[in-house]
Amino acid sequence: MNLHRFTIIGAVLIALGLTSCNVERALSTRHRARKLAAAARELYLKGSYTDALPLFEQAVQLHPADIGAQRGMVDTRLKLQQYDLAVHNADAALARFPSDWMLLEARADAFLALDKKNEAMRDYRRCIEMDPSGYWEPWMKLASVQVAAGATAAARATYLDLLRRYPGHQGARKALTELEP
Repeated sequence: MNLHRFTIIGAVLIALGLTSCNVERALSTRHRARKLAAAARELYLKGSYTDALPLFEQAVQLHPADIGAQRGMVDTRLKLQQYDLAVHNADAALARFPSDWMLLEARADAFLALDKKNEAMRDYRRCIEMDPSGYWEPWMKLASVQVAAGATAAARATYLDLLRRYPGHQGARKALTELEP
């Protein structure tokens, strides 16, 4: 039975073209990507965004399935005010990770900076639809954009929805009070 199992495993590896060298190369590539992303994150946290960006880019190029590196690249572009590129990178990352609300929120933030309110509201709504438990920022951001767009009734409904989910949220309560005529 064990010989049969090894034969099957060997056949699968050969069929996939994963020789031992390729497996080692893939593992070392992933490892290098993780190290690059970790170094980039440290630079990002220190405020060295210009230095962090190329490291995030390299990490994503080496290992596109690293969602942390993808998020880091988008967040760094936001900090550098490279909003068009942030949208572009977020689009690419969302093609791979379509249900990542953090990427959606970052793209919405970039759209907002580009004065594309409708696109920003769309992405904030999608974040909310994903129901990010314990995280209320998409509601506050959506309502803020709605107010800026003159959609006061929609903003009121967004704040009320947030308060139904998080009754003690003081920021939403204050903003709702400010909307009252």
